[in-house]
Amino acid sequence: MLEEQIAEEQDLTNNKSSMITEEVSANIETNLALKDKIRQELDKQWFLDFQFLFSKEVIWVSVEMFDELLEEEKSRFDDIISLDKESVNFADIISESKLDVFYGLMSHLNNVLNSEETQSNISVCKPKIIELSDYMGLNRDYYDRLVFLRKNTKLTKDQTRVLDRAIENMEIRWVHLEGKEKSKLEEINKELSILSEQYKQNLLDEQKSYSYYFETDEVIKDLPKDVLENAKKKAEDKWKTWWEFGADSASTISIMKYCNDEEIRKDVIDQNMLFATSWELDNRPIILKLIELRQEKAKLLGYKNYAELSLVKKMAETPEEVIDLLKEVGEKAELKMEAEMLEIRDYFDIDELNYYNLAFYTRKLKEEKYDLDDKLLKEYFQYDKVVSYMFDLANKLFGINMKQLDISTYHPDAKVYEVSRNGKKIAHYILDPFYRETKRSGAWANILRPQIANNDDRVPVTVNVSSVLKSTDGPTLLTFNSMKTLFHEFGHVLHFMLYEGNYQELNSMRLEWDAIELPSQLMENWLKEEAVLLDIWEHYKTWEKIPMELIEKKHKLDNFNAGFVEVRQTQLAMMDMELYTNNPPSSVDELDQKVIDINNNLGSIIRDIETYKMHAQFSHIFAGGYSAGYYSYLRSRLLDADVYSVFQKEWIFNPETGKRFVDTLLWQWIRKKARDMFVDFMGRDLDPEVYYRKKGFIK
Repeated sequence: MLEEQIAEEQDLTNNKSSMITEEVSANIETNLALKDKIRQELDKQWFLDFQFLFSKEVIWVSVEMFDELLEEEKSRFDDIISLDKESVNFADIISESKLDVFYGLMSHLNNVLNSEETQSNISVCKPKIIELSDYMGLNRDYYDRLVFLRKNTKLTKDQTRVLDRAIENMEIRWVHLEGKEKSKLEEINKELSILSEQYKQNLLDEQKSYSYYFETDEVIKDLPKDVLENAKKKAEDKWKTWWEFGADSASTISIMKYCNDEEIRKDVIDQNMLFATSWELDNRPIILKLIELRQEKAKLLGYKNYAELSLVKKMAETPEEVIDLLKEVGEKAELKMEAEMLEIRDYFDIDELNYYNLAFYTRKLKEEKYDLDDKLLKEYFQYDKVVSYMFDLANKLFGINMKQLDISTYHPDAKVYEVSRNGKKIAHYILDPFYRETKRSGAWANILRPQIANNDDRVPVTVNVSSVLKSTDGPTLLTFNSMKTLFHEFGHVLHFMLYEGNYQELNSMRLEWDAIELPSQLMENWLKEEAVLLDIWEHYKTWEKIPMELIEKKHKLDNFNAGFVEVRQTQLAMMDMELYTNNPPSSVDELDQKVIDINNNLGSIIRDIETYKMHAQFSHIFAGGYSAGYYSYLRSRLLDADVYSVFQKEWIFNPETGKRFVDTLLWQWIRKKARDMFVDFMGRDLDPEVYYRKKGFIK
C-alpha cells in the first residue's frame, strides 16, 4: 500500500511538473509572438497601432523587448568599432535605432497613462539606456572612427554637420576620459537618471492623490461654470455631494481668481507650493543630490560648475552673461510690476498685496475698473474652433494642411491628423489636449517615431500633450492662457514637421536651447491680433461675433501684469542659474533659504514665505532638459519679439514672410548655429529693445 501511495504521489508530481512546463512553454511562445509583432509594428511605414503597443500584454513584455533591442543596438555598435577605420562608412553612423523608438514609446505611455507597471518599466530600463549611451558616447574607438570618417570621406553639407555634431557631443562628454574618471562619469550619469525619474514620479504621485473639497458652493459660486461642473462631477463619481478640486492648473487658478474666502485662497496656494515636500515623496533631498552630482560631473569634465557645462549647447557663452541679462530684464520689469501693484492697492485701498491675493484682486480690477470679465471672454473661446483656427493659421503662414483621420490611439481624447505640405505628406500628428489624473502635469511636444533617411513613405509621428480641463456638459471653453499653451506647443510640432532633410541627427530638439522656444513662442503672437480674434471669438451659444469694444478692452490689458509675470520668470531663471553656478546647498533648510533669498533679491511679492517650496515641483530644471538653462525662455522671448516685428511690418498673414521663416529657420533644424539662422531671417543681430517696448518696460 505504501509503495502504491508513493507511486501515486510521484505521478501527481510528474503531472504537475508537466503542466507547469507546458504553461511556461506556452508563455514563452506567446511572448515570442508578441515581440515579433512589436518588431513588425516598429518597422511599419504607416501610423503606429497604439492600442496594441500600449496594451497590457505589450506592457508585460516591455522590459524583455527593451533588453533584446538594447543588446542588438550594442551589438551593432560593437560591429562598427570592430571594423578598421577605413571600412566605416556614413550609413553605419545613421542607422535607425529601434531601441530609441521603443523606449520613447514606453516613456510616452508612462507620461500620459501613468501606472505602477509603466513606472516600474521605466525605472528598470532608464538606467540601462543611460549606461548604453555612456558606453557609446564615451567610446574612444568610435570617436576615432568618426574623426577619420570626417577627415577622409567626401560628404554632403548635411553629412558633414551630422559628423561635426556627433564629434562635438563626444568631446563635450569628454570622450578622452579614461579609467576611474570614466567609470565615475558613467556612475554619475546613471544615478542622475534614476533621481530625475524619482523626482517626476514623486510629484505625479503627490498631485494624483491631492483633493480639495467644498461642502457648499457659497465661496466658489463665482468660479467659471465648467470648472464648477467638473468639480461637482468629480465628487459625485466618489459618491460625495461636495465639490472636489484636483491639482490641475485650471482648478487652482480658478480658485485663486474667484474664491471669495481669503483664507481658503491662502490654504490652496500654500498646499500647491508644498507638493512633494514631505515624507517619502519629498523631492528636496533629491534636489540636493542632483545639484551635487551635476556639479561633480561638470568638474570631472573640466568645467568650474554645471552652468558652464550646460551653456556649451546654448547661445549664451558664460553664466555671468546670463545673470547680467536676467538682472537687466528683472530691473526693467520690476518698475512696471511696482506700478501694477500700486494701481491695485490704490484702487482697493489695501495696504499690502499678498501672494495669495494677487490673482483675486487682479481679476477684480480688470472687471471693475476696466470692465473686462475673463469668464465672459472664455465663452468666446470654444476648444474645437480654436484648434480649427490654429490649423488654418498654419496653412496661411506655412502652407500646412491638417486632415483628421479615423484612427484609434491610446486614449479616446487623443486625435490623429495627417499633415501635408505642397501636396506631400510630411507627418502624422497626435493632439492629446485634456487633463487626466494619470497624465504628467504641464504641456509638451515630442517626436514619437522619426522619419527614415531617404524614405518618403515613413513620415514622423509627432504629438502635442496638454492638460486642458474638459467640460462635462457642453463644449469645452478655454481661458486665454490655455489657448496660448495650445498655440505654443503646436509651434514646437511645426518645427518638428517642417524639415526637408534626411537626417534625424539634425532634428530641432538638438538646437541651442535659447532658440528652441522661438517657433513656439512666436505662434502665441497671432492670438492677440484683431483679425485673428474676430475669426476665433464667436459665442459658444449664440454664435455672435465678439463686440469690438471687448476686443479693445482686451488689447488695453494685453500687458497688464506683464511686470509681475516677467519678474516671476526672472526669479525662476535666476534660481536655476545660481543653484548650478555656486556651491551646492548642504541641507534642505539651506536650499529652502537660498531660494527665498533669490526671490527677495529680485523684489517680488513672493518673499519670506515659509510655505514657498516651489523648487520641489520645478521639473524643468531638476528632472527635465532645462538644468542651468531655464533662462532660455527669456532669450527666446527676445528673439520671438524681434522676429514677429517683421511679420507685423510685412503683414501678419504674409505667406512670403512665412516661407522665408521656414526656409531660414524652421526647416534648417540644426544645419547652422541658431544665431546664424536668426541673422539669415532678420538681416541683423538681436535687438532686445523690441521686446522691452512690446511689454511696456520702456517707451
